[in-house]
This record gives sequence, structure tokens and C-alpha cells, in this order.
Amino acid sequence: RARAPARKRGAAYGIVPAAIGLTVVAFALLTNALPVLLGLR
Repeated sequence: RARAPARKRGAAYGIVPAAIGLTVVAFALLTNALPVLLGLR
């Protein structure tokens, strides 16, 4: 019974870095796309 909460904690700690990574990638794509959009306009 003690291992179940540990697994939930592991899943939570695994999801958080993944979400942070996605936000970082999205931010990088936006910063790279802004100059292109400004250049097209």
C-alpha cells in the first residue's frame, strides 16, 4: 500500500518536467517564428 502513493508522486514529478519542456519548446518556436512573421509582413 505504501508504494502506490510513491508511484503517483513519480508520475506527478514526471509530468511537471514534461510540461515545462513543452512550454520551453513552444516559447523557442515562438521566438524563432516572430522574426519570420515580421519579415513577411
